[in-house]
Amino acid sequence: MPRAVSPRFTTAVAAFMIGASRTRHLSGPHRDTRPANGASTPR
Repeated sequence: MPRAVSPRFTTAVAAFMIGASRTRHLSGPHRDTRPANGASTPR
């Protein structure tokens, strides 16, 4: 990902990726049902 984006957006994307992968790994078919680190929000 380009470094031109704001660090806030990068942090949000990183948190979303980590939360999504962690949530997928834990609960399988469910998608972001519960926040993994409290930063990601359910969609």
